[in-house]
Amino acid sequence: MSPVFNTVRSLQFDVAVPNGWDVRIKASAAGAQGSVDYPVVHAANFALPTTREDFGGAVLERMNRGQVFVALLGYGADGAGHGLFAPSGLPGPLHPDWFDPHAMQRPVAGMAGVQRFFSAQGRKFCLYAVVGSYARRAVLVASINQFLAGVTIQPAASAAQGAP
Repeated sequence: MSPVFNTVRSLQFDVAVPNGWDVRIKASAAGAQGSVDYPVVHAANFALPTTREDFGGAVLERMNRGQVFVALLGYGADGAGHGLFAPSGLPGPLHPDWFDPHAMQRPVAGMAGVQRFFSAQGRKFCLYAVVGSYARRAVLVASINQFLAGVTIQPAASAAQGAP
């Protein structure tokens, strides 16, 4: 296991960053005319490009067979704990068999992804993870699980306290 060298914090998340990983947290506009900002965490075991789409557009095409990408997207509180978002807590550990080349937002030859919806701290989230090689997914998923073990989703009250 690689030692953690840094922690990235926002009002929504604390993320322990393993050596060699790049983690960025941003707000993604959603809702009527972009009126609500939802958190997006992007993480990879390589340098992330400056411009990235929420589900990894502009990132996945640059990945090689030994690399992984993780997106954790927030969707607000309405409907948390129900329907698609009924599972409670950040999913994990992920299993290599859950990764499927057909589960990717945009298929890329040789890669595989997994998408899990859940609720945590009174809010809805989607976890989307991609491995650079379906054939090497067992090793690559282990590194994703190491990363996910260092992610803490802050309570909604803590996140709201910092809002203007």
